[in-house]
Amino acid sequence: MAPGSISNISKLKALKCVEISGKKISRVITELENYGVRDLRINELAIRIGEYDINGLQRLEECFNLESLDTFQFETKYCKLPDTSERDLKGFFSRLVNVKNLYLSPEILAFANIMGEFKPNTLEMFAFKQTSHDLDSIYHELEKHLRNQEASIVAIRTGGYHPLLYFKDAFECVFEVHWKVDVDLIRYMKENSSRYPKLKHLIIGNNYCFIERYGKEVVNIKRLG
Repeated sequence: MAPGSISNISKLKALKCVEISGKKISRVITELENYGVRDLRINELAIRIGEYDINGLQRLEECFNLESLDTFQFETKYCKLPDTSERDLKGFFSRLVNVKNLYLSPEILAFANIMGEFKPNTLEMFAFKQTSHDLDSIYHELEKHLRNQEASIVAIRTGGYHPLLYFKDAFECVFEVHWKVDVDLIRYMKENSSRYPKLKHLIIGNNYCFIERYGKEVVNIKRLG
């Protein structure tokens, strides 16, 4: 949040998106409370921090209505998460009951059961920063993270951090492609049309594939670029 923006936030009646970057979350929450911000209803919330702050994370609900969020982005930049944070994060994520678009950084996804806190087959867009540039390895990461979201997922993006607006708008863009398409994810989709039945967009780095379906059985993969 930019300097001076906090004092005016309650006056922005059409506010839909908030990004907290740099500061400790608890410090931002305290400032918001000082200006009388309570139960703020927005659609999109992004958090990008360099210091893990579980107290601030737990206090987000004091200022933001978590049930109104449909997009949530959380990056812990350059910091190692303590082992105890898995329990805290799972408790927080379990309250994001209406989130459909999700970005999480590798430090958070490293906890094996963290994605289990989201209701099965409710996510539509999922983005994460891959830990490998090998496409088959990326596929196996997706399998692990999305095993309970196959039936609903429409778009998948991997790569580095992007602001919330770009996170969603990227699926409207066309990228230059230098990529072989016979990786596991696409091969499995061709062999079994029940895999990811709603998936239309797959972006790995700057490689973009658009997925066309004819009926329920045939899948055509188009590389755009």
